[in-house]
Amino acid sequence: MFGLLIFDMAKAAPEITYQVVDIDNRVVDTLVVKRSQLSFRASGLK
Repeated sequence: MFGLLIFDMAKAAPEITYQVVDIDNRVVDTLVVKRSQLSFRASGLK
């Protein structure tokens, strides 16, 4: 199995799709993360 990352920055709401692909080239799982779901905290950085 391997993981495939697909970046779609052309959409109004950019997103990253992560697909798990098996040895027979079948997608066995998918996760979509939209930019609006991401956050950044600078706490702890000096």
